[in-house]
Amino acid sequence: MKKGKTFSAVFAVIVILGFTASFTFAQGVGRARQEGTLKDEKGNPVANAAVSLQYMGTMDRRGQFVPTPAGQEPHVVNTKTNKNGKFTFISLGSGIWDLSADVAGYPTLTRRINISQVGRNPHLRLTLTKDRDTAIQEKVEEKLSKDADLVQQGNALYTEGKYEEALEAFKGFQEKTPEFFEIYINIGNCLVKLEKYDEAVAQYNKFLEVAKEKELKVELQAQAMASIGEIYLKKEDMTTAQSYFMKSIDLNPKDEILAYNVAEIFFGNGNNEEAIKYYEIASKAKPDWGDPYVKLGYVYLNLGDMKKAVEAFSKFVELDPENPEVPNIKEVIKGLKEM
Repeated sequence: MKKGKTFSAVFAVIVILGFTASFTFAQGVGRARQEGTLKDEKGNPVANAAVSLQYMGTMDRRGQFVPTPAGQEPHVVNTKTNKNGKFTFISLGSGIWDLSADVAGYPTLTRRINISQVGRNPHLRLTLTKDRDTAIQEKVEEKLSKDADLVQQGNALYTEGKYEEALEAFKGFQEKTPEFFEIYINIGNCLVKLEKYDEAVAQYNKFLEVAKEKELKVELQAQAMASIGEIYLKKEDMTTAQSYFMKSIDLNPKDEILAYNVAEIFFGNGNNEEAIKYYEIASKAKPDWGDPYVKLGYVYLNLGDMKKAVEAFSKFVELDPENPEVPNIKEVIKGLKEM
């Protein structure tokens, strides 16, 4: 009888432990093992990639998915691939798991898998794939690397003032790589130098059409609009020119160089009032920059406003005391104050 009690007690303990273990395993902890290999789209193993598994739930006897209770802390295990792209998870419970792999330059790879503690789980063979836009961009960059000599040649010719030859180089590049829509700007710049203004505007607009559609290259969009504005200024269409300049600044209000260059265009064309407006925009975009103030000083001199000229020149000296122009500007200030 005594031996029977002992046997019963031991059996009860085993049953209790069995129920406890089954409950624990159901939450994602157990004795299952899951292995896999991660490769890129070219078949090369991806080393040191972060791979994780999150327990999502189990399947009931009817084959229906039963998720983990709402509010329960998710059970997550993490690992990394070795030099051969292999990863291993151990001590897993039976059930449905979400696997994810994060690798720079790729969208997160995700898989939902069913892990069992009975038998061997199939080896996972995972391949990273780039999203469509990334893949297209990489193909463009690959083509660019092959045809970049034409762009470099075009840039060199443009710098030398050989605009016809530069235009041919840029057009040759465009024929080989039409996906690189930024080349429209290079072509437009050459056409401006050749005084083919309508053709230049058409090229800038082609760039803007693609860039706006894809919501890309905001800085270049702003520059293209400023270039169109400059063309209309050359045509003495001040109203249209100003509208494009304002659009360019609205697109990129923090670009002090853009605002400064627009101011320079107006200043060079003798439009002092508009020059003041854009020099001030540039100074607000970068308050510690002295160049807009020295130019404001000259604009106010042209307008005969000596007081504001002195204020602007003095601000320049204050902001950029080491500038080699400072001694000359100090003499100008001194002369103005003595007038």
